[in-house]
Amino acid sequence: MRLLDDLSFLEQIIIPYKNSDDFINSHGFRVHEISKDKPENTLRIIIVGCSTTYGIGSDDTNTIPALLQKKLEKNNQPQLFEVINAGFSGAISPDEVKLIKEKLVDFSPDIVIAVSYTHLRAHETEADLVCR
Repeated sequence: MRLLDDLSFLEQIIIPYKNSDDFINSHGFRVHEISKDKPENTLRIIIVGCSTTYGIGSDDTNTIPALLQKKLEKNNQPQLFEVINAGFSGAISPDEVKLIKEKLVDFSPDIVIAVSYTHLRAHETEADLVCR
């Protein structure tokens, strides 16, 4: 399988975005700087996925993870929430699993959400995709 021998693919995929207006933190995530140590009284949610999760074409405040963060903060709960955008362009499930097992577990997530999106060509049906 492609890119599963190590996590260096993250640098190859994420670095091009450093030339954009997207903010990429020191861990390679599209979110403010975070510590591996989870803050006290915080529910940490990490979202993995492809460019849809990453938010290609969206500013930092309008990605799926950023919108979830805003929604959780509106509830005025005593519980704090931290939503981490670990999406990257071109992600496929094996890459995401490796990322979760070898990097994201070090951030002590309470919840990991994997977002999948299937691209169908204009002339294809879902049955065609299964047979591909």
